[in-house]
Amino acid sequence: MSTHERRTELKSNLLADRLEGIAMAVKPHLKLIGVLAAALAILGCVYAALSWQREKASASAWTDFYFSGSRTEGLRDVFEDHPTQSAGLWARQANGDALLGQALSQVYLDRDLSDKLLGEATDHYRHIISNSKDSLLVSRATYGLAQVFESQGKAEEALKEYRALSTMGDVHPEMLTDIRRRIEFLQSDEGQKFNTWFKSSRPSAPKAVDLPKDLNSLPDKADINFTTPSPSGDSKSSAPISSETKASSDTLQIPGAQPTQPAVESKPAAETAPASEPKPAAESKPDSESKPADQKPAEAATDNPLRIETPSVEPAKGSGS
Repeated sequence: MSTHERRTELKSNLLADRLEGIAMAVKPHLKLIGVLAAALAILGCVYAALSWQREKASASAWTDFYFSGSRTEGLRDVFEDHPTQSAGLWARQANGDALLGQALSQVYLDRDLSDKLLGEATDHYRHIISNSKDSLLVSRATYGLAQVFESQGKAEEALKEYRALSTMGDVHPEMLTDIRRRIEFLQSDEGQKFNTWFKSSRPSAPKAVDLPKDLNSLPDKADINFTTPSPSGDSKSSAPISSETKASSDTLQIPGAQPTQPAVESKPAAETAPASEPKPAAESKPDSESKPADQKPAEAATDNPLRIETPSVEPAKGSGS
């Protein structure tokens, strides 16, 4: 056996001896080591489950915030259902901004209503500043709080918040420009004069208009029962036309035909006697000798009012013809 092989064998024996010594030292503590390993595995599983639940809750909060549509009622539901989530705090910020906008629209119309809305917005901004760790969200809430103080005529409080904003790191450059402009205005003489006038002027809501008594109780349905004016032109109340009367007036009434006397037909001019010869007077028969047939058409016409017939005419007989 060579020297090199001998050295290699000795090293292997030494390593085996060390491992055996370590195994003998660890053997009494194997149960404790197993328990610790199992505990670490369980803690890892719990942490993973909690992380998954937290991510799920955050996703649900952001989904509700997205579908709230920036409505006041929807935003209120979001930050009430998710008070500790980042989406819930942003929903509170959006609700505070909405209340601030409503207050500014009423500040020159109804100061009492404006102060009420500004108080609700202040609560939202203070809650965000106290509970949020997002520097961007905190800067937005501080800026809204400064605007609230300025809208209430509290120039010193507004200046304090504006100055605190100017020293923050996570502030948008455009917001910094507006903050510096507001600070300059509030410190100027013009700003102080305006603030003095603004605090002394407190417009109130206009009083309700007293309507006449006949307008306070309007009918539910319109009255469409129209009346027919009288022939004299007076359009005052007249009896309504009933359906029976209207039906009778629409029926065509034809009166019975009255018998007419037959006209005496004159002879043509060629058959007249010359002027020198006097013509005897024509004999006329009495009415009693008229033919019975002359009366039949008249009687028939009287019986049937819808049938009108003209009686036949027979020329009167002359004695000289």
